[in-house]
Amino acid sequence: MGIQKVHRVSDTKHIKANVRRFNRRIMVNANLAGTLARQTWYWVYDADEDEFAPSKFAGYRNMTFAVYEAAMDGKTQGARFDGHTTQQAIQKAMGHRYQADANLSERLRHWATERFGPQAMADIDQSKWKFIVLPQLHNYWAFFANPAIYDIEAALAVLPEGTWTIKDSKILRGDRVILWRGLKDGKRGIVGLAEVISDPQEMIEPPDGRPFYLGPVPQHAERRVWLRHYVPPEAPLWLEADASGVLAKLSVAKARGGTIFHVTPEQWHQIVELLGGWATAQATGTSSADEVPQPQQYPEGTTKRISVNAYERNPKARAACIAHYGTDCTVCGFDFEAVYGGLGADYTHVHHLNDLSLVGQQYTVDPITDLRPVCPNCHAMLHKTQPAMAIELLRFWMNEQVDQ
Repeated sequence: MGIQKVHRVSDTKHIKANVRRFNRRIMVNANLAGTLARQTWYWVYDADEDEFAPSKFAGYRNMTFAVYEAAMDGKTQGARFDGHTTQQAIQKAMGHRYQADANLSERLRHWATERFGPQAMADIDQSKWKFIVLPQLHNYWAFFANPAIYDIEAALAVLPEGTWTIKDSKILRGDRVILWRGLKDGKRGIVGLAEVISDPQEMIEPPDGRPFYLGPVPQHAERRVWLRHYVPPEAPLWLEADASGVLAKLSVAKARGGTIFHVTPEQWHQIVELLGGWATAQATGTSSADEVPQPQQYPEGTTKRISVNAYERNPKARAACIAHYGTDCTVCGFDFEAVYGGLGADYTHVHHLNDLSLVGQQYTVDPITDLRPVCPNCHAMLHKTQPAMAIELLRFWMNEQVDQ
């Protein structure tokens, strides 16, 4: 790596992107990330994602672990590389100062334990921790589905997207939603999650959603939003079986009427943790056809091909792969979020390393050893050959072209 130029952040967008990048790449930079975490007093907290990043990492534009190591070795130019510089830049961009916060200290201990182990912060003077909190971009809600009126579980099983009547609620694109099914067969609770993907507009129930009404379908236009549905690994989560007590504290669980309820960021993150995670990889019906070789490329009727397709599209395996490696392309390093901002956050394809012809019926995928995140272009190039080209070979071809 040559001499790189580093610049201080000047807005919250760059800070937020750095916090996300730090967390997505922790597993492949565990030693450096762990050392940095133990040396950090000043932290940036993203309440939308329930994630932390050291100020010294978050305070330079487009920071990566590779650039951070280069800066430590004195191989960068531009802004001075020290903690005070980043603290000042972040405070200026945010418009307020770092502060001690007992609740965030507890969240940080939990965050660090999950990523670095229970002893990660054991000998740290945690009274020195100070935090600055990024502006919240999302609001959180619980939508109540009456099982006597609408079969929400059947809808989630087949509809990747759907609409929801919100009346006068101040719900906007980007907000996140708990989908709560009312009492049926002695059970009530969370059957899915959703992201609001449109601003409110007057519309009638789209045709795809009408078969799931158990009575008359609304025929008049109502104020609705579009939702992208997610079914997490541990859904459904019933109130009656929740030993944590988190569900019982939700306003939707206590309500005697209404369909739209506020959820706090802390409640949202607790729910997501109980459900096994929140990621685009868990979206209903969002597996891309480009993420596996097309069926016509393999002998018809082979159970081997079918098994591989199912494994590669398995949301748990995909999510585990991304949690370990991040979303940057393993071949070319392309980062969708760095180029497209929030639109590209968490987006990637996932490539299966094993030769498809060698995968047997009893094969169980290991998301760390068998899968890699790749961009769509590199994924297409990997599958230009049969069996698929090795990632190292494709990377070699790319470097050859760059050097010419």
